[in-house]
Amino acid sequence: MAPLIKRLALVPFTLLFLLSSPREAPAETVILSAMHYPPYEFAEPVNGLRGFDLEVIEAAFKRVQISAEFKFAPWKRVLEHTKRGLFTGVLSCVHSVEREDSFLFSAPTSQSTDAFFVRADFDGFKPTSIEDMAERKVGTVLGFIHEKIMKDAGANLSAYPSDELALKGLLNGRVDYLFLPVEFTLFRANQLGISNDMRFHKIRQKNLHLCFSRKWPDIEKIVEKFNEGLAAVRADGTYEAIHDKYR
Repeated sequence: MAPLIKRLALVPFTLLFLLSSPREAPAETVILSAMHYPPYEFAEPVNGLRGFDLEVIEAAFKRVQISAEFKFAPWKRVLEHTKRGLFTGVLSCVHSVEREDSFLFSAPTSQSTDAFFVRADFDGFKPTSIEDMAERKVGTVLGFIHEKIMKDAGANLSAYPSDELALKGLLNGRVDYLFLPVEFTLFRANQLGISNDMRFHKIRQKNLHLCFSRKWPDIEKIVEKFNEGLAAVRADGTYEAIHDKYR
């Protein structure tokens, strides 16, 4: 009987240890903002797919025991709210010097290819660089980094509130060129059934990042943990497995 009593006496201490163990502690949570930006992230799943950046980022945080929640809104809003510290970070964000005051940038999460889209029957000037667009009629999406790039290049710029309106602006001749990412634009054009009505001239490829708000508490530590998780999912093949679903 005495050994049984001793074992029962140890039960409360064992439970206390288990409850206090870091492995059992509730995961830290980050709140991430995004716009509907297929194939990088979808506001609503498509055939079970949620976007390759979203899935990679979620997997990277999971590796370091951090859970991620995703909130969707138009780009200008998610960018501004993240700057103010209402969100931990914003997905699929391009690095720029102007953004460094407001954001810390993760290791690259994916890439994006910039191009000038033209109508399929367009026989005008073929651009090969950003500088070629001075005074030319160019469209893009309001709030995208492409808007500032075209303003700096001196383009005759039309910034549309949505990608669908920008595509319509190109096809109805209001602009001659549309400066947007290839991956995103082709996905949207296919959804709208207009991919055969346009073609594009590639200009450059750039990295995309998870951009973290400098105003979020302990953000440097969160960035460090995320980069560790991202390196882990790249190393074990998870990153490629996620991207393979979208090819």
